[in-house]
Amino acid sequence: MRSRAARAVAFLIAVVAVVAGSPRSADAHPYLVRADPAPGSALATAPKELQLLFTERLDGPYCSVTVVSADGRRHPTTVHVTGTGLLADVNGTLGNGAYRVEWSVIGDDGHRVDGDYGLGVGAAAAPGVAAVAGRASEPGNAATRVVLVVLDLALAALVIATAFFLSGPGHDARRRSRSTVILTLWVAAVGGAGLVVGQLWVGHSSVWSSATGRLALQRLFATLALFPAVFGLIRLRRLNQAYAVVAVADLLAAVALNSHAFAASTGRTAQVAVLTVHLLAASAWLAAVVAALVGAPTRRLVVPVVISAAVVVGTGVFNAHVQLGDVGELLHSAYGRVLDVKVALVVVMVAAGIAAVWRRWEAYAGVGVVVLAGVLGQLPNPVAIPLFSQRHPRPLGSTVATTSTGKTLLAVTLSPGRAGLNRLVVSVERPDANDVPLAVAGAGPIDVAATCACGAPPVSGRLTPVDGSPALAGPLLLPRVGRWSLRLAAPDGPAVADVDVSGRPANDEVIVGVPADLSGPNADVCADEIRGLQVAVAEVNERGVAGGRALRVVAVDSHGPNPAAAVGALRTLGARLLAEPCGPADAVGATDRAASAAAMPVIGGDGDTAPWIWPTAAAPGVEAAAVNEQIARQGGQHPLVVVGREAHQQQIARALGDMPAIVAGEPAPTAARIRQASPDIVVFALSAEEAPPLLRALATVDPLWGPVHGALGTSSMMSATVVSTGGEWFKDGRVSLASEVNPSDGTSLDYATRLQQLFPGSHPSVDGIRGYLAGWLIANVLHKAPGASPAAVRHVLTHDLRSFVFGPTRLRWEGAGRGAQSLAFFQTVFTNPLALAGLPGEVGHAGVFLGQGSFVQVTPWSTIRD
Repeated sequence: MRSRAARAVAFLIAVVAVVAGSPRSADAHPYLVRADPAPGSALATAPKELQLLFTERLDGPYCSVTVVSADGRRHPTTVHVTGTGLLADVNGTLGNGAYRVEWSVIGDDGHRVDGDYGLGVGAAAAPGVAAVAGRASEPGNAATRVVLVVLDLALAALVIATAFFLSGPGHDARRRSRSTVILTLWVAAVGGAGLVVGQLWVGHSSVWSSATGRLALQRLFATLALFPAVFGLIRLRRLNQAYAVVAVADLLAAVALNSHAFAASTGRTAQVAVLTVHLLAASAWLAAVVAALVGAPTRRLVVPVVISAAVVVGTGVFNAHVQLGDVGELLHSAYGRVLDVKVALVVVMVAAGIAAVWRRWEAYAGVGVVVLAGVLGQLPNPVAIPLFSQRHPRPLGSTVATTSTGKTLLAVTLSPGRAGLNRLVVSVERPDANDVPLAVAGAGPIDVAATCACGAPPVSGRLTPVDGSPALAGPLLLPRVGRWSLRLAAPDGPAVADVDVSGRPANDEVIVGVPADLSGPNADVCADEIRGLQVAVAEVNERGVAGGRALRVVAVDSHGPNPAAAVGALRTLGARLLAEPCGPADAVGATDRAASAAAMPVIGGDGDTAPWIWPTAAAPGVEAAAVNEQIARQGGQHPLVVVGREAHQQQIARALGDMPAIVAGEPAPTAARIRQASPDIVVFALSAEEAPPLLRALATVDPLWGPVHGALGTSSMMSATVVSTGGEWFKDGRVSLASEVNPSDGTSLDYATRLQQLFPGSHPSVDGIRGYLAGWLIANVLHKAPGASPAAVRHVLTHDLRSFVFGPTRLRWEGAGRGAQSLAFFQTVFTNPLALAGLPGEVGHAGVFLGQGSFVQVTPWSTIRD
């Protein structure tokens, strides 16, 4: 008795451990997370196509989109499905007015979701219905699936009971009644599975060509495979038992494949396998209960029940771990409340099993558990539902945009992108010979005319050049939330850019603030970092992996005499943490100090070891150690360190040890001093602004000279802009640049692909990768601390995420030397395409940085701890 009571207590402890554990990535039901045009939009012209993105891979043959006008007229579309995306070509032309977009999709796991949202066509049209991102699967379809699960689990339990617990001469008297029950269940299960296949066949001519159809057929065939076990055709007892186990496992695997586990975004195989084992153990437990009810010896059942219960508990812990978000979901979600009842009934089964006289209550509770198992399989699990996409299906705002006049590129930044007074910054850029866009100074004023289909009156403004910067900026009062179209009258032609103006953040949104030098000399680098951060945020929101919260990037211009004021402005705007502070070193230092004083977490950049700052760049000591290793690797015996004016670079130079060093001043005199020293290897510890003019001056002083063992550059010089403007030293590949990110890594290629989709015309950059890295780090923090309170973020980074791996990047924040721990060195590759054909031509950079080998890794990754 005591051992049974102890097992019951252990079970309850396991349940508590389940609901207290952190979630894993899981999907269930295809929910709409983004549409273009956005739900609720009022468009000037009718769309020719609709793009919808869902949380789960779609089964194309059973997906449809229909546009319905206010008078009920239906406009069908031609649907094309790729992965989680759906493209619907609108057949015919839509006139002005209000429309409702009705969509119906089926996910990989066979779950169907219907939804609709409103669109308006014409400047005066308003959406006719509220924007709705999705709702639960159809009741009839869900009820059929529940019944099938109940039938399959009951059939599995009876087959196991007959094959193992009720076989032998002592049970022949009741064999006929048992066979009748099992046969009835088998016929019902076959009929139900066949009905599902028939419905799918009516909806699509060949079920073999769809994932949903193949799963349904597998369920039908698995049920038919029970035929020999149900009818007792195998006379040899051991052989019959082996066949029963295989057939039942096959059937329960088919059940698992039609569940949430099959739609998991990660660990699909493991989740399906664990769920199959869970169902098999539960069936064995129920089989023992059935056997006890009809008089099987209890002693034969003790060991199977104990083993089955232990497996059920262990696999149940895993299943709940991947399906629940946190303990609050037990009360606030339908899935959690049903799970509460199911756990309570399992506890009743355990208690009834301990008190053997309550055997019938154990059976009744078991029936309830089976029914609730079927219900849980049809309810959306909390981890998978992007709640914010249901409440806010409109885009969460775009801080930056790119457009073109046909002659120049215009980088447009709206700060803070909130309804009310904003600061609009535009940088005029021209591609150089290497196709790298570079800011052009001296551009004249730009007149701006802003309009919005949201019904707000037109707004106009003028942008003027900013002192000490190639950017133009000016105030712009945008009074309403919505997508604003900006018509820019640039000196060399007109251009149009669309920007999103958002309202105040909702409770399920987390504002990520970026204090950035948007209108200063670092505007291009800062804009690249923000775009990379926004690419990551877009992916995080689409996948719903930030602890059920939506992320929104808000940038504030820190250019000016008081950059620290940007921190206060971002706090007022609702920012809960800061990311990638960007700008001159003194400005970034001021914002870091202001954030620490306000106990506001800062993620990214090269900040110091203040308690509220978690850098992603390498610490000076770590980078210096990597540079020393590289000097030895390249055979340098007489190095010379050229150090810039920024504190971070000076710290690297000091950490290099007792090496000859000179401080960079005016480019020409500094270049002459370097040439006169004639070192066999040069280490440039310079900022991205200091490096290009000095390297060009070196090429002018002596075009043919270069250190025998080459030159090294710190990670601050790892930039496509530096490489493109640095002159012959980069064209000859004389400089090896340290980097904590790899431009050719798969994560970088993912960033580059999504950048082109979200910001057409933008060029990928190393700075963009760094923003992308910071965005995904923030997502992992919020996965464990959804509320994003400063204390919670600090706790996660101090205890749970003391290290972080993203592609080749290795980060660590415990002890000294916080930030990147892994560095590699890269050289530039320039080619002359015309020379390949035997023609003279200008040497150019082999691509901006991706896909064409523009940066070649020359050393393996070194992991160094300061």
